[in-house]
Amino acid sequence: ALLEVEQFAGIVELVVDDPAAAEPHLRQAYNGFRRMGLDADTAETAALLGRACLALDREDEADELCTESERLAGHAPKPAIAWRTLRAHLLSRRGDHDEARRLAEAAVSVAERTDVLVDHGDACATLATVLGAAGEAAGARAAAERAADLYERKGAAALTERARGVLGESAAPATARQLDRK
Repeated sequence: ALLEVEQFAGIVELVVDDPAAAEPHLRQAYNGFRRMGLDADTAETAALLGRACLALDREDEADELCTESERLAGHAPKPAIAWRTLRAHLLSRRGDHDEARRLAEAAVSVAERTDVLVDHGDACATLATVLGAAGEAAGARAAAERAADLYERKGAAALTERARGVLGESAAPATARQLDRK
């Protein structure tokens, strides 16, 4: 349970765009899950730690963590989505836009078969980023809109705001809609 707290603390830091603060939490969770032999938890946390490393411009380490995540993920949906989104970001950064798109779309496909709205939103946000980097503005916008909708449905205000930021919108319309429902 303590390792899950560390993992969630790292996720919170990633959400607020502080990968340096996320790293020690995620590393502690990753090392602990690994020692315990919890493959799915290790796989998911490896991908999250890889996201932090990538944001800190440590691409080689992010790549290694992604490879381990892929190896351990099996058919567990959350890590299967997580490693694909990380790999898509790595490929996009390297300019391999076609393969990045393929993996981002695969992450969305895995997510569509689940009820994990945030992970589904993350997959769509990754697709938006990958498409944007490839110069496909219309596709990027559609994927970002889908991400914002998924985050909003979950009630993840910070993630909704981030997705709307990609669209050049404020989160105010989402807040107004939420108030109308109450």
